[in-house]
Amino acid sequence: MERFAVLGDGPTEWRMSTLLRSAAAVFLGVGMSGAAWARPAMDAALAASSWDAAAVIATDEAALVNPAAADAIQLASALEPAAAEQSAADLACDDSASCGDGVDCGDACGCGPTWYASAGAVFLKRSRPNEGVVVAGNPSGAPFARASDFGFDWEAGVDVTLARRFAGGTIVEARYFGVDSTAYNTFVAPGNFIGAGFTGPGGTNFNGKYLTMLDSTEINLRRSVNDRLSLLGGFRWVELKDEMFYKLNGNVATGDYEYNNHLYGGQLGASLNLGQPARRLLANVETKAGVYGNVADGGIDEFQGNNFIGSFTGSDTKAAFVGEIDLTLGYRLTQHIIVRGGYQLLWIDNVALAGDAASRSLLNPSVLRGVEFNSLFYQGATTGIDFVW
Repeated sequence: MERFAVLGDGPTEWRMSTLLRSAAAVFLGVGMSGAAWARPAMDAALAASSWDAAAVIATDEAALVNPAAADAIQLASALEPAAAEQSAADLACDDSASCGDGVDCGDACGCGPTWYASAGAVFLKRSRPNEGVVVAGNPSGAPFARASDFGFDWEAGVDVTLARRFAGGTIVEARYFGVDSTAYNTFVAPGNFIGAGFTGPGGTNFNGKYLTMLDSTEINLRRSVNDRLSLLGGFRWVELKDEMFYKLNGNVATGDYEYNNHLYGGQLGASLNLGQPARRLLANVETKAGVYGNVADGGIDEFQGNNFIGSFTGSDTKAAFVGEIDLTLGYRLTQHIIVRGGYQLLWIDNVALAGDAASRSLLNPSVLRGVEFNSLFYQGATTGIDFVW
């Protein structure tokens, strides 16, 4: 087995998202044991000033037990109102006593819940890599393997949200979700080959693995326009690790393509409730879109056995785009608990991907000193239990 090109730089950075995933897993365990709530259905829950029926405050049923005591009540000043003459409606939420600031005046003032939390899961499928040739005949160029030979399946991941409503109705919301997608491909080279950073004879066994790790963390401000529509804006941080490697004849040689994408940026969005907020059955559509700075690095690491023998790597920064659409149906079990399920579509544009790198560097791995960008999609189901209080 021969290494194809002259050695380059050192190995690429290995990124792990252990901290984010561990924290999310703990939150999920606690939330599921206590019954938690789900994010897109939350707007309908929080927008409702009443849950099943409007509260009625009676102001004319109370009377003084001792009429003589009423005569003893005097104004402290001619300019001050008598406290005894204020009705319960006068004490409802207003500019001087706002929702979320320790005021608990009930549904009559339209405050709604102060906190909500969601513990759930996403079941997402990564889009298939592009059809670029990653292993070919040498010197014929006949394709032996393509990046698209790696077909991803549905993978489960954690999805948690925590938020608080503040004075005036503004909501601060934090959400995390993450998922790992894995695919495999094995074949035997039918003739002399070139690919995965090496050249070799026919009959060589290739065992390939493709791994994509997605972690998304966001903090948003939400504001209701009315009881159906709310707008949001905030910061989002997306980590995307994309890795493809082939092991040749067991562990004789390994070509490992790996890229780490660090996306930081802002996003805007809107959430539309399709049903009546106070109903038990809830329906919601939410969209988000943002522009990000993507700091990407990666390339190929080459090994003989377990011994590192060299790499070709590069780094670059590029503007990226992330768009998301969520469709959700929820059912209110009680005043505080909602179960929901839905569909999520996620588009990430201008990220560095391992399959593309393996294809474009087939004949010359040294081109990986530069970084190229492409896009990928995720789609699938969401589910969870929501809690509001």
